[in-house]
Amino acid sequence: MSHFLFLYDDRLDFEFHVASLRELARITDGEVRVYPLVNLKAEPSRVLEGLSGASLPGRLERRPVPFEFLRGAREMLVLDTRA
Repeated sequence: MSHFLFLYDDRLDFEFHVASLRELARITDGEVRVYPLVNLKAEPSRVLEGLSGASLPGRLERRPVPFEFLRGAREMLVLDTRA
C-alpha cells in the first residue's frame, strides 16, 4: 500500500483508508507500515487527523524515517497488530 494510501486523499475517502488499514492488519502478523503520509501536493494527508479515533486493530503510531523520498514525507504510519 506504500505510495497509494494517503497520496490520493482527494480521491479516496476516510472510510476507504480505514478499511484498507483494517484489511492489511487482518492479513499481517506483526506490523503494517505505510509511507508516505503526504498527499500529491506534498501536504500531510487530511485522512491522518481522524485515524486516532478510528477503530483499528492494534496500536497506531507515526514514526520518523531517515529519508525523504517525497518532499515533506518524513514519517511513516505503523499499525502494530500485536498490541
